[in-house]
Amino acid sequence: MKRSIQIIAIGFVIVLLDLTATAAAADEIRVAVASDFTDASRVIAGRFEQKSGQKVTLAFGSTGKLYAQIKNGAPFEAYVAAVVKRPRLLE
Repeated sequence: MKRSIQIIAIGFVIVLLDLTATAAAADEIRVAVASDFTDASRVIAGRFEQKSGQKVTLAFGSTGKLYAQIKNGAPFEAYVAAVVKRPRLLE
């Protein structure tokens, strides 16, 4: 379990760095986060904000509900899901 959390954390940071590079003019980066990752994502986003100066807004919920919101046009730049299936469906 610890290894998967580390992989997710690394992936989350990579996504934030990529979003910062491509959306530097945006006021904030909006990230949909599965509730399973609430604590870890808050820590990662906080550290990222301190180092980059870029604001990160996290929206927490179930993977399925966040998927439905994104599918219906919710304005998220990134999606951290608890299962791989939902992000793949969005691709």
